[in-house]
Amino acid sequence: MIDGFDTWFKRAAHQIESLMAVTNQAQNAMISEVPAVRSAVDAIGSAATEGRRWLRTNPCPDHDLGDRFGRLFERYAAVAAGFEEGYREQGTGYLPSLTQDVGSLGSDLNNFIADVQRRLEG
Repeated sequence: MIDGFDTWFKRAAHQIESLMAVTNQAQNAMISEVPAVRSAVDAIGSAATEGRRWLRTNPCPDHDLGDRFGRLFERYAAVAAGFEEGYREQGTGYLPSLTQDVGSLGSDLNNFIADVQRRLEG
């Protein structure tokens, strides 16, 4: 049986895929030069902005998962916003911290996806 959550998830899949893509881009950029990292961080910021805008007009019928999805977008935006200040203050010494932040985002995104899958199954 298809309920409102199933329908919402089909529409949300693009936003989830976007977060997955920018997370992978950022992780790959960490072994590159700073311009690649900056480009990846810009993509993270754009995905967060687009996702927050999408979620405002497409609220999740499962309030708890919707809140978590919104907090994911907020965290992605915070990582993107913090890059320039961190890089300005620490130079390339900031990259290990950024690498850890991006890894944490990826882990949290995977946990969110797993919880969505459990919700769809149950």
